[in-house]
Amino acid sequence: MNRTETQPPSRSQPEPEPEPETENVTETETENVTETEPEPETEPEPEPEPETENVTRTETETANVTRTEPETVPETDTETRGRSSVRGPGRAAVPAPTPPGDPIRLLAVRDTPLSLDEVYAAVGDDAAGGTALFVGTVRDHDGGRPVASLEYSCHPDAAAELRRVAEKTAADFPVRALAAVHRTGRLAVGEVAVVAAVSCAHRAEAFAACERLVEDLKHEVPIWKHQVFADGSEEWVGAC
Repeated sequence: MNRTETQPPSRSQPEPEPEPETENVTETETENVTETEPEPETEPEPEPEPETENVTRTETETANVTRTEPETVPETDTETRGRSSVRGPGRAAVPAPTPPGDPIRLLAVRDTPLSLDEVYAAVGDDAAGGTALFVGTVRDHDGGRPVASLEYSCHPDAAAELRRVAEKTAADFPVRALAAVHRTGRLAVGEVAVVAAVSCAHRAEAFAACERLVEDLKHEVPIWKHQVFADGSEEWVGAC
């Protein structure tokens, strides 16, 4: 009897499990990482600098405003003394200070006593060879009647008119220096009512210019006098 040895079936070894596809994963991750790199952040645009030109213009405008502010001119002693508190139709303002080089040295309408020395000193000039000085006083008669007293009054524009007259004289004659002051208020006989002076290189020019100045002052500057006569009668007449 034949025995057939049957060999037990060989155990087949289990197939090894496939290794995970590392290569693919690695490539995929690498590719993904590379592709998903964050975009560079955009730097914020710098804010525009303020326009220097506009600032400069503003500063310039400010400077202009400062320059256009009215300047305060200090009063001189002559101007302070020259302010007139006039009893009558109006009050005269003293003209502005004399500019440098202006031959018109002193002009005033005032209610205080006048000084001959002040007017004479005002027209002093080294280039002048002749000085004419006129002094007008209150006389004791007018028209054959005795005068007791008189009172001067003026229009508010008297000072401006006095300057116009003085400028005309200075323009028509070779004047080195010129001055004129007129009194307002109540004056007694003998008191000084007006003082005018002109200095020129020669005496003839000084005499002529001073005469013109006084005549124009009398006829063109709005100053009036109220005369009181000894008999009590009164009269209004032109100045001087």
